[in-house]
Amino acid sequence: MNLEHKERLFSSELNHRALAYALLRITLGVVFSFYGFNKLQGGPGNFATGLQERFAEQLPGLLVAPFAWVLPFIEVTVGLLLIVGLFTPGALLVSGVLMIALVFGAVMEPSPPTVANNLLFAVIVFLLLFLLEYNRYSLDRWKEMRSGRKVGF
Repeated sequence: MNLEHKERLFSSELNHRALAYALLRITLGVVFSFYGFNKLQGGPGNFATGLQERFAEQLPGLLVAPFAWVLPFIEVTVGLLLIVGLFTPGALLVSGVLMIALVFGAVMEPSPPTVANNLLFAVIVFLLLFLLEYNRYSLDRWKEMRSGRKVGF
């Protein structure tokens, strides 16, 4: 690592941006984790049945049922990965695709407040992907420093 790179790595501006990035990434991870855990606490079968009933008029059950069964597990997994900053690019990609599906469902319902809320989460996912270079406080960065190879896309 050359001196210029070290100075940039430890500069105050970069540290503030990296800290802000970590706080936003962890916050999003907490949200995803808790939404997923809450669905699992009530029983994945109960959640799946409730979602199928809610969308019975708008979408075919064959589309809703599998999504409803895997959603809580995806939310928990993505959330935990974001909290610790492991496989961050992939976790953000999955959460972005998930947000597209959730926005689609909210539009089909229709539920404008849910659409707006989900769009806010989608913007956060976009920002985290766009600013991925600031993902310094993470297991990804730790792995990168140990191996000397870039982690992610």
